[in-house]
Amino acid sequence: MKTNTYINIAELDRHGISADSFQQEFAVIDIDSNFNSFKRIKEKDAGKGFNSVRIDQLFFLLVTEGTAQISIDYTPHTLCKNTFLILLPTHTIQPLIISPDFKGKLLMVTRAFLDECPTNKKGKGFEQFMYIRKEPWSIMEEKHAAILNNYMTDLQNKIHNRTHFLQKDMLQNALIGFFIEVRNIFISKNGMVAKTTLSRKEELFEQFLRLLFKHCKEEHSVTFYADKLFITPQYLSLILKGLSGKSANKWINDAIIIEAKTLLKTPQMTVQRVADTLHFSDQSTFGKFFKKHIGISPTEYKKSV
Repeated sequence: MKTNTYINIAELDRHGISADSFQQEFAVIDIDSNFNSFKRIKEKDAGKGFNSVRIDQLFFLLVTEGTAQISIDYTPHTLCKNTFLILLPTHTIQPLIISPDFKGKLLMVTRAFLDECPTNKKGKGFEQFMYIRKEPWSIMEEKHAAILNNYMTDLQNKIHNRTHFLQKDMLQNALIGFFIEVRNIFISKNGMVAKTTLSRKEELFEQFLRLLFKHCKEEHSVTFYADKLFITPQYLSLILKGLSGKSANKWINDAIIIEAKTLLKTPQMTVQRVADTLHFSDQSTFGKFFKKHIGISPTEYKKSV
């Protein structure tokens, strides 16, 4: 089966992943080193490690045992016991090494589910977490980790309560309580002031990411995205570098490479068709671009997977 670039709740059943879920909008999953999603995103050649996967929902991961090394937006991180990780939509992750004793809880929620929550009618739920995008993980004190684990277990139990006449309302209110506790822990831990709105730069960053993942196959220039945002290419790169540590060109190139890898894994897609799909002028130009970033030619990569 071809590896999917995205992870979302709707795909869980198709990939054989056991999850406590509600209407493909909200899920809590117990994970370990044998978690099926890790198997599914692992490339066929054991020497190749794991594929990069794009997030398109809100993820919360609490590590309860063991360690894992993962890449978030191409930056490596080591997760250990009591690490709490928040992944926003448009993050790109790649598991690198997972210890045999690894365990944790993963909470996934769609934007549609979150936007309908009682205290979130203006749809700002995702944006409230933008201020921790640059540091998406934190090691919790034992007491804080226990609190979060209990909240996530409680949410699992509420998902199981199928006979409740107002189950969705119950889950949404419980989720808001979980968010409040998360923000309280981060504020007490790091002295951060909770933000209810984005700064202008953060708004532009989010808008850029949405544009990028919509248009990256056909639009490769910084100027295109800057024009859509009504700012200069120089200012866009300055914003992205400041908020993410990556330039606009780096974001665009990384997105193209993810799309290229996914297309090359499709048996019926020739290298020429991939080059055409990604709007390169010719196969040679695409080949040079791919080899520059991956170290091997598209043909060699296609054969290796």
